[in-house]
Amino acid sequence: MTLAGKRKFATGIFLFAIVALIFSVKYYHFDDQFSGMYTERFGDKLDRTLKKVAGDDAVECPRVHLTKRIPTDSQCAETADSGHHSFVASYAVTGPDGVTYRGLARNATGVYTEFTWDPGDKANLIFAGPDPTPVACTQPPALHRTWLGITTCTAEQ
Repeated sequence: MTLAGKRKFATGIFLFAIVALIFSVKYYHFDDQFSGMYTERFGDKLDRTLKKVAGDDAVECPRVHLTKRIPTDSQCAETADSGHHSFVASYAVTGPDGVTYRGLARNATGVYTEFTWDPGDKANLIFAGPDPTPVACTQPPALHRTWLGITTCTAEQ
């Protein structure tokens, strides 16, 4: 096979791969499946934001799902905070308008950062969709629980 023939063959394989990729994205929704796999492994945007704020050695409290306005008794964040450890805690609050996510992180120096996140139907997208919104903590910052059992650093009751 000549050099020109090898180039044509390589170009043909490359073009076929591009067409196959476009076909898989358009008809098999590969991008949605890839986003789901990425989210399972590394967490959604709120998880990644909280972990970045808290640091690598933070205690990761499992996400608490709140439905039907039933309070939770999760003590993970309070336990980590009382031991002066950095932590990440998040809550999925189901309301009449869908699911809203709330998260709280404490870094190694003791600074609290709270976020809200309302992704709509874009919770599994890696880069698209809204970013978590920071919420100002009360001064001086202190943890307390809302009536639903959400650990927060805001003045919310």
